[in-house]
Amino acid sequence: MTIALIGRAGSGKSTVAKRLADEYGKEIIGSDMFRDYIAAQKDGWEQVQAYMKIGKMLPADLLEKAFLLKLEKCTGDKGFVIDGIKVCNEMQMLEEVVGIDKVLYLKADATTAAERAETRGRPDFCNEFLESREKLFQETIDEILNYYADKLSVIDASLSPEDVWRQVQAALSTAPAPFFGQQERCK
Repeated sequence: MTIALIGRAGSGKSTVAKRLADEYGKEIIGSDMFRDYIAAQKDGWEQVQAYMKIGKMLPADLLEKAFLLKLEKCTGDKGFVIDGIKVCNEMQMLEEVVGIDKVLYLKADATTAAERAETRGRPDFCNEFLESREKLFQETIDEILNYYADKLSVIDASLSPEDVWRQVQAALSTAPAPFFGQQERCK
């Protein structure tokens, strides 16, 4: 089973993804796949690096190449946690390749999310990056929420990490049984 996390930069997606991966043995599909693509110096890696530096979404062909490289390295026997879906072509590709069973929207206001993102100490989270990601979030969130309406749970991400985690667990308690322990293979 695969769960996707959506929300603006700084809403806690990566934190929740890591905890889900640790507690349930899931693999994370997230921005690390782009860093792996760059490190492997695959076709177009310089372009991927340039897009990542400013927080812009990759063209569909590069997005697919990075995603497929990630899947080559995965076992996926217990499913995936997708750390952030940002645009429609990304949603459709992920649905086709791994399927998405549950979507958690980590809803945080822009001020809280920006404060969190700025305190992370990640060099790629400069002002230009955050502004670009916020703009992308504003442009795409309604489409994503509508697309996943039947699989969606909203999590109040402005709360403490433990309160957020309790909400995540409650939302997943309504998920189909495969999320909790049944094994799956990469599709």
